[in-house]
Amino acid sequence: MSKKAYTEQEREQVGRDLLSVGLEMLSQRGLKNTRLQDILQAVGISKPFFYGNYYTSLAELVIHIIDYEMALLLQAAKDDAARQDISLEEKINRLIQMAVHSRQHHFFVMTQEEELWVHKHLSPEDFDIYQQGQVQFYEQLLSSGIFQKKNVRRKSLVTCCLPWY
Repeated sequence: MSKKAYTEQEREQVGRDLLSVGLEMLSQRGLKNTRLQDILQAVGISKPFFYGNYYTSLAELVIHIIDYEMALLLQAAKDDAARQDISLEEKINRLIQMAVHSRQHHFFVMTQEEELWVHKHLSPEDFDIYQQGQVQFYEQLLSSGIFQKKNVRRKSLVTCCLPWY
């Protein structure tokens, strides 16, 4: 098999494809049934190219997919917050529905078993960074405008949503 020379734009596109294809597979199959090889085959790259140019492991890719997903969820929350045609209750309900029916909305919500897998496969430092990212996401979500301070107990929402180990 001959090696393909990728332009900078093609490499960036492959990076975006890894995230979007990975998110789609994780949301539909879960972590247990998603193999790195499946993602790489769908994107059209080899393992050596993946390891040499993008991530060091499936666990690292999963963390980047989660970061990508959180950006999408945050944007959806901001878009809903800006809408004047739906009530606060409907805005919150839409966000909860995206989480509860994650596969329908093509989002990946980890099971407890999957959370443990991530914990096991990351270094303690990387896991701390992952948890800090989770905290930042919930803080940004709370400040997105979807939750009005007078109507929602913000601290209790963060407490119920964050995984504690």
